Amino acid sequence: MKSLMLISALVLGGMMTGIWLDRSLLSGGTKGDATSLEQGQPGGDRPGEEAGASAAQSNLIRAVGEADTGGHSGGKSTPRISATTMTLAAITNALVVGDFTRALALVEGLPVGSAKFSAYQTTYSRWAKKDPAAAAKSALQMPDSGLREQSLQTVASEWVKSDPSAAFAWLQQFPEGPTQRNMLSGMMSSWVKSDASTAAAFVSSMPSGRVKNEAIGLVANYWSRSDLENAADWARSLPVGAGQREAVRRVAYQMASSSPAAAAELADSLPPGATRSELLSTVAARWVERDANAAIQWMQQLPDGKDRQVALSQLSYRWMQTDPQSAMNYLQSYPETFRSDLLNRVASRW
Repeated sequence: MKSLMLISALVLGGMMTGIWLDRSLLSGGTKGDATSLEQGQPGGDRPGEEAGASAAQSNLIRAVGEADTGGHSGGKSTPRISATTMTLAAITNALVVGDFTRALALVEGLPVGSAKFSAYQTTYSRWAKKDPAAAAKSALQMPDSGLREQSLQTVASEWVKSDPSAAFAWLQQFPEGPTQRNMLSGMMSSWVKSDASTAAAFVSSMPSGRVKNEAIGLVANYWSRSDLENAADWARSLPVGAGQREAVRRVAYQMASSSPAAAAELADSLPPGATRSELLSTVAARWVERDANAAIQWMQQLPDGKDRQVALSQLSYRWMQTDPQSAMNYLQSYPETFRSDLLNRVASRW
């Protein structure tokens, strides 16, 4: 009876604060606790939220009705709620009222595992949406660890969407290295998903330097995964320089698999150099896997020089891996030393 009263109190408290706990959390075990915090957040903008609340209440009623220890109806035992579940419910309450310091204190009490990791990121994400500077200060005070790095990325990913200038100013306080690069990657991934064109315009206008060039490359990379055409148009429109080369390189890599002819045209827009040769090599390798005849025709129209030699070498190498007889027949007109070198390269991979 006491447990039933406790469960009823939890449900009532959840209804008063707009919280509902998902079915895996209410089942009484810890399985699924890692995701229940994020899934159970209020806000009124989640599809099916009312249906979820109703399902959660139904599960609770069923849990109360199934009273035996095995969860089967007909027995008599007390339903149990795990300590992790109780803590997650308390964390959710703290997030609802904006008490992020208390939420983090509760998170620290969770056992090490996926639930704790997820709870940290949910808390810092919510905090960064409200007060990114305070969330950043808190994350910086964490001990050095993978958890600290992920928390910094979470804060940066939210901050850049609300105040990109402040977020980048904060980012550049970190020394060059893995932490800064991972934060920048998280920022660009999050921003491009929510507003790619705004992200592209902002990084294009940044002061020249390494961070700008890396940011441009990351925008091109993430944008081309969802909108290849617009990403390619943006890359072409950038001023000639290191940033444009990186953007074109990232877009062309994505494009080479689906449209090698367009990727070759994009690569051809670059000035001669290592980046251009690298891209033409990639195009040749991807193209010959899709259509060997078309790839050969494209390679043959390239002017004599380094680009053509690089394309021929990579095309032939990949072709010999997929159709060695056809490749060798085609290469009969080339010097024996070239054919032998290709055979040795292929054999070294076996």
